[in-house]
Amino acid sequence: MITFDEFPLSEDMSAELRKLRIDIVFQPIFYPDGKTVYAYESLMRPLDKSVEELIDEYMDMGKLHVLEIASFFGATKKYVERDYEEKVCINSFPSEVFTNEESKVFDSWYGKYNNRGIVKILEYPDISLKKWEKKNKTLRIKGLDVSLNNFGEGNNDFEALSIFKPKVVKIGRELVADIHKDDIRQDSFLRCIKKFHDFGAQVIVGGIECKEEFNFVVPNGADFVQGFYLGAPV
Repeated sequence: MITFDEFPLSEDMSAELRKLRIDIVFQPIFYPDGKTVYAYESLMRPLDKSVEELIDEYMDMGKLHVLEIASFFGATKKYVERDYEEKVCINSFPSEVFTNEESKVFDSWYGKYNNRGIVKILEYPDISLKKWEKKNKTLRIKGLDVSLNNFGEGNNDFEALSIFKPKVVKIGRELVADIHKDDIRQDSFLRCIKKFHDFGAQVIVGGIECKEEFNFVVPNGADFVQGFYLGAPV
């Protein structure tokens, strides 16, 4: 279980973090060879409920900021403990931005790893354009790479693409499932790849669960690949 007591955060935030019973696991993201790791994606794993239940609970309480802090501090803490050298991809709510105090604490502990960080913008919750722009500005100041998660779902559409100008866009399982058998999915995949590359973004193709899916997406433009066929979260 991840603990946060060593971080000199505010009393209120520290108290909230002590209530969390979570661990962090990492799923590798590979180059197209399917063997060489490009980055490790951090995934929050509650010990007493599903991650969806945890997020819904904190969303209802208006406390997503607590999960944002837990995600960044917890993932980076474990990333350093594992002595990884590849990039680390951390899930982030588009509505949440560190306070100045939180930012200073994070930088004092982990600022030297910013050049390895990829902030993956989740597709929920609904937010205002103003919050999107504030989030993007904050990430750029820190020199962090930006990724959009599960493009085409929730808020992660072409408007988000134009605002965040991500280095990487992730396509999820919804498009990839049995793509080798489905002409419609194949056509959608090829059009998405072309649009993202024309925009200047690289593409992570996630949710790959069999050899046939892998063999389709790699020669058709995937810059990076991920899924249980290649490596499970550990």
